[in-house]
Amino acid sequence: MSTISKTDLAYAAAMLDGEGHFSITKVQGHSSKGHPYWMFDCKVGISNTSLKLMRWLIEKFGGSYRVSIKHISKKARANGQKSLKVCYRWTCEGYKKQELFILSILPYLIIKTEQAKVALEWVRMVQVKDPEKRMKLHLQMIALNQGSSPTTNTSNTVNTVKIESDLNSNIQSASLVTATA
Repeated sequence: MSTISKTDLAYAAAMLDGEGHFSITKVQGHSSKGHPYWMFDCKVGISNTSLKLMRWLIEKFGGSYRVSIKHISKKARANGQKSLKVCYRWTCEGYKKQELFILSILPYLIIKTEQAKVALEWVRMVQVKDPEKRMKLHLQMIALNQGSSPTTNTSNTVNTVKIESDLNSNIQSASLVTATA
């Protein structure tokens, strides 16, 4: 991802802020002896109806996409739109690629910055066996995605990530749009 422009990174961040997601899923698995245990997984992705966007994401960041059907609202159907529309779902696959993607777009995120930090902490735990911490991060992500403050107490490593906007907080950039006479 080192050859990707800042404009591309900012665009990917905007797409993730608007139509993307960070999640930590939890499903119950069973050991070979039939004992239940929780399995967790971090997911980073963007959903959109543009195949062009999916191809761009794969070209720039790798990953893959799948096709699903997106239901249109009753109001849209009443206005003559088809009831079903193709939707594409791009996913960033593999914890190392997720880490690189998150670090690359983190300075440009506006809405999902905290979710990105939780996801980053998660993917950096790839070899760590700590089910309690995984559960806390899972619950923290749920709270963030529901718009409420997380009530779990995770380690401070999430807050030690420095992003460009944090480092330059006292500097204001000049306007890119200028008035013409």
